[in-house]
Amino acid sequence: MKWIVLTVVALTLTSCSYLTKFYFYNDTDTAVEITYTVKRIEKNRPFVSVPKVYAFKRPTKVSNTPLENSIPVSKDSLLVTYKLLPNQALWIGTDVNFSLKSEFDVEKIKQNLAFVSVTTEVSEKQYTPDSILTYFETYTHEYVGIELSKLVK
Repeated sequence: MKWIVLTVVALTLTSCSYLTKFYFYNDTDTAVEITYTVKRIEKNRPFVSVPKVYAFKRPTKVSNTPLENSIPVSKDSLLVTYKLLPNQALWIGTDVNFSLKSEFDVEKIKQNLAFVSVTTEVSEKQYTPDSILTYFETYTHEYVGIELSKLVK
C-alpha cells in the first residue's frame, strides 16, 4: 500500500503542465488590421476577452511587457479589431497543455473562433475557423500562432 501511495505522489509531482499562448504575429513590413470574433469565452480559454499587444523579434521571442494593456472588445459581439504595426504580436489567449496535434484542442479553436479578417492597404481576406486552422503553427509548446505574412499573400 505504501508503494502505491508513493508511486502516485511521485507521478503527480513529476507530471508536466504548461501554458500555451496564442498570437497573431505581424511579421510584414506594413501595418495589418486584424479583426476576429470569438463565439464565446469559457473560463478565458482558449481565447480571452482582453487581448494585448506585445513587441516581438521572432515568434518565440515575445516581450514580457505589453505595449497596450488591453484592446477594447465589443461585449455584445465579442469582436476584436486592431491595427498591428510591424514586429507587434496580438496575444489572443492561453490554454493549458495545448497541442495542434490533438483533435480535442483543435476542436476548441473551431468552437470558439467565429471568423478572422486580415486587412492591408491593398487587400482584405476573411477566414473561417476551418480555413484559418491550417495557418496556425506551433513554435514551441509555449507559443502557437499565425505569422500574418502567410495570410496577406
